[in-house]
Amino acid sequence: ELYALSKAKSSPDIFSERQMAGPRWDEPKQKEIAKIIRLEAKTDVWADDPLIKGMPICEMTWAGRCKRNPDGTVLKDNARCCARGDLDKLRLNITANDKTAPVARNSTNLAYDACACLRAQHRKDYDVPGAYLQGDQNASERRLYRPPAGFRVVDERGVEQLWLSNHPFYGQTDAGAIWNRTINATLTSDREPDGCGFERCSQDPSVYA
Repeated sequence: ELYALSKAKSSPDIFSERQMAGPRWDEPKQKEIAKIIRLEAKTDVWADDPLIKGMPICEMTWAGRCKRNPDGTVLKDNARCCARGDLDKLRLNITANDKTAPVARNSTNLAYDACACLRAQHRKDYDVPGAYLQGDQNASERRLYRPPAGFRVVDERGVEQLWLSNHPFYGQTDAGAIWNRTINATLTSDREPDGCGFERCSQDPSVYA
C-alpha cells in the first residue's frame, strides 16, 4: 500500500497568525499586549535611537489557542505574542547550551507517583501565568523586536517603533533557559518574601524538596 504524508494542523484549537486575522481575535490580542505592558516585558524605542545601534531586529508573530473546559465547551480564546525564535540563528550567536533547560526524567515521575501512592498524598498542579515574561534576563540577553502585526507604529518621520525586551518573550531561543535560571533562583533562595528555601536534587535538576 502507498501512503501520502502531509503536514496537517496539529489541533483544531491551535491557530496561526494568518488564521487570527479576523475580529474574533481582537480582544485576545489586546489582552496579551496589556499583559506585556503590565509585566514591563518591553521598552518602546525608536529605530534610530543610539541605544540600539547595531542590534539585530528580530521578528514577532501571533499564535492562538482556543481553551476549553473539561466538558469540551469553549472557555476562551487566548492569543500569545511570540518571538520568531526560528529566525534567531540567522541574526544571533546563540549556542545550544544557551537554549537548554532541564526537564524531569521519566524515572523521576514514576518515583513521584509511587511515593504519592504509598503515602496517600494528592498531587497539586500549578502554573505561573506569563512565566517567560517574568524571566530575569541579563543585559546581554536583551533582544530588539519588531512588534507583531496590528501593533506596529511609525512616527511622522517614517521611523518605526521597536520593542527592547526587558524579559524574554515566548518563542525566544533562550527563553526556556532564562526562565529555568529564574525559577531555580526563586525556589532555592531563602530570602523573603519570595524565596522558598528548597534544595535542588543533585540527581535530577528539575526536582526540589
